[in-house]
Amino acid sequence: MSSVVGSRLDFSREERVRFLRMAHRDQRRVYMLAHHALRHILASYLSIPPAQVAFRTQTGGKPELVGTAPARGLHFNISHSGDRAAIAVSRAAALGVDIERVRYDGRVEAVIRKRCLGPTF
Repeated sequence: MSSVVGSRLDFSREERVRFLRMAHRDQRRVYMLAHHALRHILASYLSIPPAQVAFRTQTGGKPELVGTAPARGLHFNISHSGDRAAIAVSRAAALGVDIERVRYDGRVEAVIRKRCLGPTF
C-alpha cells in the first residue's frame, strides 16, 4: 500500500481535489486504489509510464484521455461505490460502466410484502 500512497502524487490536480473533498477515509481509499489501477491499466495499453497517463473529467462525469493518447483510439471508464470499483477499457468503441452499492435496510422486504404478496402475509 505504501507504493500506492506514494503514487497519489502522480494524480492530476482534478483527482487530488476530488480525493480531498471525500469525507470518509474508506471512500478515499477506494478512489485512490481505483485510480491507481486505472492509471496502470491505461499505461499498459498506451505503452507509457503510469505517471504520463493524463485524463480529465468531461461535463457529465465521463473521463477522457488528454494529450496524444486519444489519437490511439483507446476508450475507458471507471466507477466506484462502497468498497468496489469497476474499470472498462476498449479499443473498439466508447463505453461506460457504472456500479452502485446497494444498501439493504429491510424496507425492501416490507414493500414487497405490501405490494406483491398482499395483506395475508
